[in-house]
Amino acid sequence: MSKPDPIVSEVSRLASEGQPGSYERAYEALQTGFDKFLDNERLCSKGQQIDQAKADQYWKDINNELSQRGFIPGLSVAYLNANFDRLDTQGRKTGDLPGPDGMLTHSEIRQEEGRNKIFARHFDQQEGKRDFFFEVAKMSANGNTRKVIERDDVDKYLRKQDKTNAKHEKQDAARESMAPLFQGEECDKRTLLEHINSKNRNGRVTMKEMEMYLDEYARRSNNPDSIYNQKNADYVQGILNGDESWNRSGDGFQINKLARKGNFDALNMTTAGSHEDLKKNIEAADEVFEEKVDSKTETEKPETKCEEIEEKTDKVDCVEVPGSVLTVRPREGYWHVAKRLLSLDPACKPNDQEIMQCMTEMMTQNSAHMAEKFPGYSPMLHPGDRIYCDLDKLCAQVPAARKALRR
Repeated sequence: MSKPDPIVSEVSRLASEGQPGSYERAYEALQTGFDKFLDNERLCSKGQQIDQAKADQYWKDINNELSQRGFIPGLSVAYLNANFDRLDTQGRKTGDLPGPDGMLTHSEIRQEEGRNKIFARHFDQQEGKRDFFFEVAKMSANGNTRKVIERDDVDKYLRKQDKTNAKHEKQDAARESMAPLFQGEECDKRTLLEHINSKNRNGRVTMKEMEMYLDEYARRSNNPDSIYNQKNADYVQGILNGDESWNRSGDGFQINKLARKGNFDALNMTTAGSHEDLKKNIEAADEVFEEKVDSKTETEKPETKCEEIEEKTDKVDCVEVPGSVLTVRPREGYWHVAKRLLSLDPACKPNDQEIMQCMTEMMTQNSAHMAEKFPGYSPMLHPGDRIYCDLDKLCAQVPAARKALRR
């Protein structure tokens, strides 16, 4: 689907919310949205008949997109939650009386046909050494074997997803609120954080240091620059007031904890014992942070007296690929970036297989790049991330990329 599909967008939004019942609401929105699509198709057709082939393809397309975004596991468990009583039709053991027993087996779920078959079959998908059925069934220790799924298993899985979503929302908010700390002057690369941590250089920013910054700003008020200006002064004062979620007390903060709070700790940053260690940690955090939130903070950078640096573009022969093409947007993953890249040439219409091949190569390159740059770091894409990709190598490995990018 070349344009954002309204059903996919709504389901993705709901499934990502850090609120209780996120996947249940997403599953309901998926079913309701598709029902409305069918009603509209029926009304618009001459004989008020649905083109079943078209409907089946559309259902497949939107679920493929949701699968690429990583939502199918949660939606599959939400499907069990919504249909538990209907699916629970037989006893678990041979000889049991027919009827529900409060437990779902593989065979009961496999009876599903029609629209929901895609969710039922997901429980047969391998998750490591076990299938997804086992991953859900093991959520509670209820004395039964892991050959059955009970309501408690379903509830615990969905609540776990809600907590994960809530955690990601907090980390996103923390990264956004930390952004000014990692901005600085283009000419000397000194960040606001380094200017604030100016006294002891011990890995902790104290109240006294923040107050010293404000005093220095007041002294320079007649000649503000990219670091000592009203905007940054208000921001530092807000930290002192406890306005930021990562420093509610306002009494200072540890630099090495910022990365964990914002989930951009590519390195296991330790408490700095010297100015050199602190500088290294700041630069490491700065570099990772820029890769993750650059698109969010770009327009908020204060004016600099240094010469502006133009955005770099990757080139393949005569084709320029703007950095925005390789930058992850909200609700996106590797699939979307790969498709956008292969669609730069309007004459190219990549199919799913070509997008998958391109996506696989991009994932391999980006993971290798991050592993070399930040040992021990396992990258998880977030909005604003810039995917590293050697386009020459990509063209050599992926024919569709060669067709789209080499002219």
